[in-house]
Amino acid sequence: MSKLIALLLFSTNLLVGCAQSQKVEFIQYNFDLKKDFGAIGNGIVNDHEAFLRAAKKINELGANVKLVIPKGVYLVGKQTKIDPINGLYLLGVDCISLVNCNNIEIIGEEAEIVYKSQMKYGAFNVETGKALQKQTMDVKALASIGNFMILKDCKNIHVGNLKINGNSDAHILGGGYGDVGWQVRQAGFEISNCTNVLLDNLLIKKMALDAIIVGNTVDKNKIVDQKIVLNNIVCDSNGRQGLSWIGGSGLSVTNCTFSNTGKGAISSAPGAGVDIEAELGLCTNATFKNCKFIDNTGCGLVSDQGNSKNLTFTGCTFVGIRNWSVWVTKENVTFKACVFNGGVVHGNYKALNREQAIKYYDCIFTDKPYEGKKVFGKFLAEWNGLPYQYLENCTFDGGRSAYLIWYQSKCENSEAEKPTFKNCNFFTQQNFFPNTKSELFLLTGVKLVNCDFKNLLTKQALRPENKLINCSTEIKN
Repeated sequence: MSKLIALLLFSTNLLVGCAQSQKVEFIQYNFDLKKDFGAIGNGIVNDHEAFLRAAKKINELGANVKLVIPKGVYLVGKQTKIDPINGLYLLGVDCISLVNCNNIEIIGEEAEIVYKSQMKYGAFNVETGKALQKQTMDVKALASIGNFMILKDCKNIHVGNLKINGNSDAHILGGGYGDVGWQVRQAGFEISNCTNVLLDNLLIKKMALDAIIVGNTVDKNKIVDQKIVLNNIVCDSNGRQGLSWIGGSGLSVTNCTFSNTGKGAISSAPGAGVDIEAELGLCTNATFKNCKFIDNTGCGLVSDQGNSKNLTFTGCTFVGIRNWSVWVTKENVTFKACVFNGGVVHGNYKALNREQAIKYYDCIFTDKPYEGKKVFGKFLAEWNGLPYQYLENCTFDGGRSAYLIWYQSKCENSEAEKPTFKNCNFFTQQNFFPNTKSELFLLTGVKLVNCDFKNLLTKQALRPENKLINCSTEIKN
């Protein structure tokens, strides 16, 4: 699935690029969206032009600018008609597009941005204006809405304290565009080749595409920390992704929630909370701390395509009700003190050593209902075991709606290569399982070190006929 379609397609648009910024000592330009650019902020008058005027001024100055968006509800949304012979049917105009800017701060004061209703989105017949009834790649049929903010080749940017409502349930929906679904521009933020960017204290909901897209390129011969920081952000009910990371090095995500992707009027694959898919060459060196991935149409977290590696998740919660909680197959991914509520699939990488493998420390895999809803998956984990995978101090707590684990690794692996479960607990909550050896769990070709298998209801060890451990090594110290 190509997020490059959305990332590169007709970047709006018509703003003047920032002049090459020179360092300005001890000077900062302060602006107010209402006082200086004419915004009303009453939720009735369309304030799109005020945002365009503000963006134009920031681009002209190039550096050391603070824009305050005062308390209010700002209605936005603008589409321009372009000759369909030469371009799109309707081109969405981005609210704020900044290019080559430095030291910019955009701060809301109880401000909410809401896209107007009845904007066309998707593919339409250019003559009749009616929605196409089939998927198309014909750009001339396309109606886009545009992004709230684009940051391109910028550095030292801070955007915070805003609520952004894409209002996608109120769009006039056209036919699908792109390879699947609606790969059409309407994202909250699109960050391209920027460094030192902080987005914090944001609510981004009901964007037809993604809440946030991060697409930086990386020099593989000189990997540097690009310092893209997302903090205290809620990405809820967006159409395709909460976060799409398609390239870069150095992403820090803390106290963020990615929930309900694809559950509104517009739903496009992958439909994930977070999709890490290195379409621009490499995604590396990311940390996620205390984040939640809750009930998305696709996986809570997916990283299965492209060159992605060196990802760490600490204290995160993954809840899969409609789909897998996690689908990850990349190098050197580490989960620490995470909870997986709903099945995890794949979850491993073809490593050459322990460092490259996917590792789990102090994690819980469970099938506990989430807010009264049954979670997804027949097993807590369904993995085709690969060499060097490692789990330590983890608990598999199943038996309510899912069996414990289905894990198949090669019997011919050496002892060093065998996937290892150390000090792990396998607990079930059921009194009875069918007398079929593979129904409860399967562990093939693994090393089990001080692991415990128990039925918590009967307080007894799991019955031998309900566990199948093939060509594995069991060690008790």
